[in-house]
Amino acid sequence: MSKDDECLGSQPTKIKYKQVDFTLAKFYAEKSDLGNFGYIEGYLSTFEKDRGGDEILPGAFKKTIKRHKASNDRPIRMLFQHNRDEIIGGFPIAKVKEDKKGLWVVGQINLAVQKGAEAYALAKQGVLSDMSIGYSVPPDGFDYDKNSATTYLKEIELWEGSIVGEPMNEGAQILGVKSIEEFNCMKDIENYLKAECKL
Repeated sequence: MSKDDECLGSQPTKIKYKQVDFTLAKFYAEKSDLGNFGYIEGYLSTFEKDRGGDEILPGAFKKTIKRHKASNDRPIRMLFQHNRDEIIGGFPIAKVKEDKKGLWVVGQINLAVQKGAEAYALAKQGVLSDMSIGYSVPPDGFDYDKNSATTYLKEIELWEGSIVGEPMNEGAQILGVKSIEEFNCMKDIENYLKAECKL
């Protein structure tokens, strides 16, 4: 279901939350000078009608992605259960793109944040496998079809993505789980990238 709320910032903006059919393609983790991070990769949103009667159309995210890239914006915030007080990471805009299926992302979870570490562990276990987007729609960014009772979203301003416990669509599933610690040598990583990522 969707609900209205006010977005953070000097200009109050109506923000909606939509739980979508989200499929996690894989997980991995890394340590760097900036900290210890866990990553989730998959689709934050898909171009399918959800149980709330909304259908996001191809191209709906293109303007918001372009705006973020043009302003060298920070990563799109990743929240836990849409709680603004529980920022657990982000989606680097360079790793956010539309394809034929939906909005593909790589999400970076900060494992130094307690709730982030918990969310990552539960996601790897398969207990948390769903995401929800926080977004707003401009006045001319949607069409409503009375016959099918469907709202077609043509343009979306993406504010955040959250790891959540319940999906809007029931078909969400984890396809696979991988962690860098599971590889024994560089050859294992090379073979995995060739087989799974087609590199």
